[in-house]
Amino acid sequence: MRRCLRMLVREVRQPHKCRKNQPTGVTRKVRASSCGRVTDLKSLFDWEKRDVDGGMCYRPPQGGEVFVFDYGAVVCWDFPEEHDNELLAAIQAKKKPVSVAPIVKQQHSQLPQQEDEFTYEAIDDTSISIPQRIGDHILLNSNWNNDGFKEAISHAIAQSTLLDVLAVKFELISNVTGSATKLNMTQGTSLEKMAWWKCKPTTTPRLKQSDADMLIGMLDMLHREIHIESPITDPEEIFWDNDELEAVYKDWMEYLDCNHRLAKLEKRMDIVRRELDTIVNQHKARRECWNQWLMVTLEVIIVVEILIEIIGMRH
Repeated sequence: MRRCLRMLVREVRQPHKCRKNQPTGVTRKVRASSCGRVTDLKSLFDWEKRDVDGGMCYRPPQGGEVFVFDYGAVVCWDFPEEHDNELLAAIQAKKKPVSVAPIVKQQHSQLPQQEDEFTYEAIDDTSISIPQRIGDHILLNSNWNNDGFKEAISHAIAQSTLLDVLAVKFELISNVTGSATKLNMTQGTSLEKMAWWKCKPTTTPRLKQSDADMLIGMLDMLHREIHIESPITDPEEIFWDNDELEAVYKDWMEYLDCNHRLAKLEKRMDIVRRELDTIVNQHKARRECWNQWLMVTLEVIIVVEILIEIIGMRH
């Protein structure tokens, strides 16, 4: 669906001039996949490799190039598709474990692989000094060393894929929270706003406080992935010393609508966080309600005992 939207708006967003005719060179594929955060990128494969910002670039013997980024995404340039499963399995075997709330553990284990696909070609055209784009098709100049350009584009595509992963993880939390927002209330008033003597101790939120606390923890982990463990919110950290590569990277981030998607995701996360905080507060109000009833009950028992003693003394 996002690919269709990109194709619809490609005429609007053209920072670089595009060729009028579709080039006739050899078209190759660029594929991006989510893979999870890896503990040691340098020891993944015994292939020729080089360091890149936030990851490693491998040159496998099967051909092509593979960019593996430390924030949990892999981008393959002209890598044979028949080896995709083998590649992803090797990366998945070394990924870091993730803490998941038990209430969504089963759904989390069944999350689909997030993928995206583009095409590219390198042509002999001296008029191309920086990568050009025709929709999801990339044009490179075969006379230039395109390693830096591939790295810049790969970062943008990888972060777009990462946003898809974060959005899917968020949906798990949102769905569970949404089903628990309708609470059993008395007279249409939430527990924390209700006077203790009107509160029914049996009025219980439909989500356990332990589950709500763990879901809040998962939201905090998503915030950490966005703001600390990935460069999505701080693009100046990448290619800060190379204006040309930085421009290509930012151009692709804009084309993939990353900033708008991120802002929308964070807004939704804030809403769900407030809902979970409300559920936790309702649990606290329920415990306070129980404590108030218990104190009243004890005081009544004490008064009754005193009355019994007084009556006994008179007799």
